[in-house]
Amino acid sequence: MADKPYKSGNSSGGHGGSGHHQNTWQNNKWSEVDADEVVKKYFGNDFVDLILLQKVSSYNEYIDKVKRYVENTKKGMTTSQLRNVYSRIKNLESITELFTLRPKVAYVAGRADRHELKTFLYLIDQLIRSVDDVSKLKQLKDFFEAIIAYHKYYGGDK
Repeated sequence: MADKPYKSGNSSGGHGGSGHHQNTWQNNKWSEVDADEVVKKYFGNDFVDLILLQKVSSYNEYIDKVKRYVENTKKGMTTSQLRNVYSRIKNLESITELFTLRPKVAYVAGRADRHELKTFLYLIDQLIRSVDDVSKLKQLKDFFEAIIAYHKYYGGDK
């Protein structure tokens, strides 16, 4: 499983053969270890730095990674689920307030029944843990906006 956290196929009777990647979690149970592998597959080992320390020179590469991630995970996340969490982050005034969202993100992830959403919320939690200044908070917000935009672009919720 280490090489391919997602693979094409019809493992659960869903979208097999349509290009959508089905989740191949061990024992069909979600875990942070598997989620970390998925995130690294799409964004690389230094995913926190890639997202929170965005450099203009690599912006197109960054957007390509966001697009690929969303295109392959969109079926497991709804626009309302994404916007629910994003609305809380968008309206924050301070970094301290951001840290208080971690339990709320965990609650939303705990209620989620799709591995893709749980993995995305794991990613958001990892990013929240690493935000220590206003510019990183802005990058987190920008990242979330890109996720929502490409979720819409690739037909999420359809």
